[in-house]
Parts: sequence; structure tokens; C-alpha cells
Amino acid sequence: MTGIDGDSIKGTIQLRIGEQVATLQATLPRGDVELAEVLPAARQMTEALIKWAVADSEAAGKAISCRAGCGACCRQAVPISHAEARRLYKLVDEMAEPRRSVVKGRFTRALARVRESDLLQRQADLAAAETDGRPQDYYHEWGKAYFQLGVACPFLEDESCSIHPERPLICREYLVTNPASECATLSRDGIQRVPIKASVSKAVRKLERDSGMGHWMPLVMALEWAASHPAETKRRPALDWVRSLQRILGRKVRAASEAVVTRND
Repeated sequence: MTGIDGDSIKGTIQLRIGEQVATLQATLPRGDVELAEVLPAARQMTEALIKWAVADSEAAGKAISCRAGCGACCRQAVPISHAEARRLYKLVDEMAEPRRSVVKGRFTRALARVRESDLLQRQADLAAAETDGRPQDYYHEWGKAYFQLGVACPFLEDESCSIHPERPLICREYLVTNPASECATLSRDGIQRVPIKASVSKAVRKLERDSGMGHWMPLVMALEWAASHPAETKRRPALDWVRSLQRILGRKVRAASEAVVTRND
């Protein structure tokens, strides 16, 4: 790292995927921390991967069609990690009134709507599917059933994300080049997602599973789950979390992927 400032350590993280390298200026908390405290660094990794993906897409003549005011994808299930659920809970809890109550009310109504279906019960099967190699079609059918409920993300306002800087990792990774009308119907053949070389959101969820912390949840469960799980027992040095994420990313792309942190005290 390049320096120490109180409770944080500042330095660089090198993200290398194949021939592409990004040097990220990062600030990591000192001491043993929860995975949620490392999410800002995970977001930086995601943004670097997305920047490469967008450049490749535009070079191929495919412009990104996602725009503020188009919330078609914000009615999907949005799988998030426990770490992200905790961070969203804190974000909402720190909102000033009456906004805090308004957002909490949206979460309550959205979760109640999902509970009217059998989708939460089927989530256990989806969690198992992550480890038994179940075909991707299984995920698609569950996601399609969720989308058909028409449950908007509690943070969606005027068809735009009201917490854009704090949006989940998977939302950052979801970019398309097709017209918005295809997203509005969740057309499997019509949606043309921008491919990314590695998914940080999936890496975070795998890290949680490998650490015995459980499986993902749909975003609408975030507040209820975090309220009933106020403390995470798994704590590690922030740099250990980062290096674990990088190892997972490296295995996923079967290419050189590493986190190099240099420190000069």
C-alpha cells in the first residue's frame, strides 16, 4: 500500500484479465472486517471489467442502449449477496425521514407480493443448482416467473435507480445493446447482453458460499434478512477478501488474474 490514514490503508489493486490490466486506486479498511466493508473495492473491479466490455462492444458497432429513465430491467429478481444486503440495509437506515419510511414501505409491499407466489420456496432449489451443475434454463425459468409478478425494485423512482452509486454489483454488470422494448418483455431471444470477461457479483456470492456464509437472495429480501442477521461472524483482513475475490475471478476466466498490493510504510 502507499500509505496509512487512520483506520484505512490506501494503495493500488492490479486487476489483470488476460492481456488487459487495470490499476485501481483503492482504500481498504484496516484490521479484520466483514465482506461488506470490501464492496467499494469490488465495485471498482466491476467498473474496470465493464469499461473493457463496453469498449469491445462499441468497437464491434454495438452501442449500449441502457439509459436513465429506462427501468425495464429493474423488475427482475436481482440476486444479491449477504454483504450487499447488509450494505443496503445500512443505506436505507441512514436515509432521512420521510424517505426512509417510504423506501421501507416499498420493500414490505414488494416482499409480500413475492411471498404470495412460490418463488421464495423455489429459491432453495436455485441455491442447490449453483453447486450441482443444473442447466442455465432452470435459472431462466425462475427469473421469468419473478419478472411476471411485475414487482419493481424498491429503489426504482421515475423509472430510474434512486441509489445509482450504491446499486448492487449485478446491476452494474447488466448492460444491453437491444431496444428497451425487448427488456420490457424479458424477451430471451431479443435481449442482447454485453458480455463481460468475469463477473464480480458471482465471485462475491461464491466467496460467501465457500466461506460458509450461505447463498444469495433476491434484493427485495435485503432489509428483512439484514434486520434478522445484525452481525456477521466471518471477519478477515480486507486484503485477504480482495485476494480471494481475485483468485475466484482468475479461475473463472482461466487466465492470469491477480491482486497485487504494494505497501510502503
